[in-house]
Amino acid sequence: MVAQLHEDDRAAPRLDGSDARLRALTEHALEIITVQNADGTFTYANEAVVRYLGYSVSELVGTTPRSSFTPTMPTRCENDFVGC
Repeated sequence: MVAQLHEDDRAAPRLDGSDARLRALTEHALEIITVQNADGTFTYANEAVVRYLGYSVSELVGTTPRSSFTPTMPTRCENDFVGC
């Protein structure tokens, strides 16, 4: 039991560093990265939503894809990628 507690204490800094690296990767990714809960509500979105969709992160989080995206959204997104 004591040995397990010491191992857990040593693992905590590694997890903190891992979490920071993951956060840096997602926040600076060129691709849109989102997390949704079971009912489809966005709980996280990275800054790429601003570049590609025109929403701020705070505008997107708390909404669902159905309430956030307009019928012309697929065409607009396709046009952004033409010539890439």
